[in-house]
Amino acid sequence: MRLEPHLALERTDFPQSIDIDGETTPVGIIARLEHALDRMDTELEEHRRRVIDAKARLAGYEPRLGETFPLQGELDDRLAQLADIEADLARPEEVIGEVPGEVIEEHRPAQSEAA
Repeated sequence: MRLEPHLALERTDFPQSIDIDGETTPVGIIARLEHALDRMDTELEEHRRRVIDAKARLAGYEPRLGETFPLQGELDDRLAQLADIEADLARPEEVIGEVPGEVIEEHRPAQSEAA
């Protein structure tokens, strides 16, 4: 059984795996570690920017809390239609489309005269 090397950079809240294999040279390992360390500053800035964006979106949502949805009536109608469709789909196939007392003829394609 051959052991595969595993290298992880322990970061706050999660280990960052560094891809290496049995063929990776020590210089290659150092290069991968340097790359991961260099990316940390960029990742930190990206996370800070995402936090700022999320706070701005949240500030826009908070005043709307508690307001009624302007299209609630239409939404309720559509949900009722969806419930009817789902109920139709749940019924056995032979029941769908039947009207009490109505006989539905089987549809057969017309045969060509050349046959």
